[in-house]
Amino acid sequence: MHITSWTFALALLALPATSWSQAHEQQFGAYTLHSSTVGSENLSPRTAREHGIERSPTRAVLNVTLSKDKQTIPAQVDVSARSLTGQTRQIGMQETRTGNDVSYTGSYEFDHGEVLDFTIHATPRGSDKVLSMAYRERMWGPGDLPEPAPRQGVPD
Repeated sequence: MHITSWTFALALLALPATSWSQAHEQQFGAYTLHSSTVGSENLSPRTAREHGIERSPTRAVLNVTLSKDKQTIPAQVDVSARSLTGQTRQIGMQETRTGNDVSYTGSYEFDHGEVLDFTIHATPRGSDKVLSMAYRERMWGPGDLPEPAPRQGVPD
């Protein structure tokens, strides 16, 4: 994956350290499926506008990439999120290309403190092999970030 030309991902990575973001990665032989989430208000107005994302304290942005041999590749990407109350929402993903790199971005609403179980299915273009990744995240809104745990044996 050529991160230097991956502009949307760079915008996500350039967020201030106080912003919440969560990333997940899973290996499937030569393939790597990567997912990261960030609050939409942490995107610059320009980046949000360029990608058609509404900035809101209750909206998050999911970015997914599939790479093979360290180069992002095109895929069919389907994402769903299920709350602990059983409500399932599909997250529409949009392909973004920058040079030879490709990523998939979608946004979704959440409630502060909500726990969501994400399922991502990615099928490399030209293949029938479906790569699946599942994980759980607690969603945090502005001002809702949990307090850091006290560090044992380290003076403040």
